[in-house]
Amino acid sequence: MKHGCSWYEEEVALRATAENEFVALKKDVDCAYLRKSDLEANAEALTQEIDFLRRLYEECEEIKATVIRHGETLRRTKEEINELNRMIQRLTAEVENAKLCEGIGAVNVSVSSSRGGVVCGDLTVSGSRPVTGSVCSAPCSGNLAVSTGICAPCGPRCGPGPSVRFA
Repeated sequence: MKHGCSWYEEEVALRATAENEFVALKKDVDCAYLRKSDLEANAEALTQEIDFLRRLYEECEEIKATVIRHGETLRRTKEEINELNRMIQRLTAEVENAKLCEGIGAVNVSVSSSRGGVVCGDLTVSGSRPVTGSVCSAPCSGNLAVSTGICAPCGPRCGPGPSVRFA
């Protein structure tokens, strides 16, 4: 019986050891399962964040493209404004030149589109006396300088060109 008792004690000890190992393994499995659940939750959160960042990037790219388009539109608009300002300055000079011509007498004024200036023709002073003048020789406008020898928009810097007699 002594031999049977020791066998029984060994079996009990082995069973206790096996149970302890089972409990430890179960604990390890439970920890691994919880860790796996945490990792899956983190992976899902990271996937959602990646999707969000991808949409945000795409939106930023659309905004960037819109800003570039608006910048180009603004640049073209500024160019148009500058062109209109140059046209206003040119027309203002033509009006001033026309006023100068108008002060002399009856005037036939035409706009020269090829040179961008005002050409005064058929000038007569009251009393039907012909007026002489000169055409501005500078490349600025080709405007007429009447009696003063000075191109109206250019001023004294333009030299007198060939003399012209209007009748």
